[in-house]
Amino acid sequence: MQYPSQPVRRYFGLTLIQLVILACMGLFSIGLVVGMGWFVLGDSVQPGVELPTLAQLPTSMPPAAPEAPTATLEETEPPVPTITPTATETPIPYRSLIPAGWNQFLGGAVEIWLPPSFVGGDMTVHRTQTLAALDDLDPFFSAAVDFGRNLPPECVLFAVDSQRSPLLVITDMRLCFDPEPVSDLADYVYAIFGDLPAGTTNPPLITESTALTPLWGEAAHRVLFEIESDGLQLKKAMYFVLDGDTVWVIMFTTHINEFYDRRPAFEQVFQTFRIAP
Repeated sequence: MQYPSQPVRRYFGLTLIQLVILACMGLFSIGLVVGMGWFVLGDSVQPGVELPTLAQLPTSMPPAAPEAPTATLEETEPPVPTITPTATETPIPYRSLIPAGWNQFLGGAVEIWLPPSFVGGDMTVHRTQTLAALDDLDPFFSAAVDFGRNLPPECVLFAVDSQRSPLLVITDMRLCFDPEPVSDLADYVYAIFGDLPAGTTNPPLITESTALTPLWGEAAHRVLFEIESDGLQLKKAMYFVLDGDTVWVIMFTTHINEFYDRRPAFEQVFQTFRIAP
């Protein structure tokens, strides 16, 4: 599914959403240039190392061994194998993936569920209402309101955890899509993380990059990384899902000291992502 259809904008060879992801890492620099790959495949022979040679084969064949007498076998019917039918995997009911008390968020063509402390919503047709809900929170969250105003239209959902963190970091979730058709998710992720642009400042520390088996869509990938921003140590989780030729990205940001307590919830949120029926 490609949703919605609109002109593809590219900057430095990357789509807007790929740049949004780089922005989430704090990778802003003047004269951003997309460099060539670091890895070059070539001969694996090291100079000065002599390769082993095979022993020379004989030029003449030894005489053939005498033929053994042929035994006469009685013709019998071959045994019929017993076939055990393969069990069919039962689909997991969607409702069983939703923890009790969580709230549904709908944006554009997708659905996701978040813990009850999260406030936000649709950024497509209800953008004003979503920002107003965030603005009604404690003034501590005013930065989230400003951030939400600047999200591109490809980001269809935005929410923050309304419980204030003692570490002064707002934990947030963004769900975006890339309007450019994508055929290979691994290549797409590598374009972002595999070879960071030349001139990158404050590069992220990637702690995990794992292909996942999604419950919905054709492929999924999880990337975890750490970044420093304004003196704060942050950890981010990004879940990429390929549905048809559309990549959806679920992004979480929190303080690094809170990440491992929050990670189980992030994983559960990812499991609730689906294209709205």
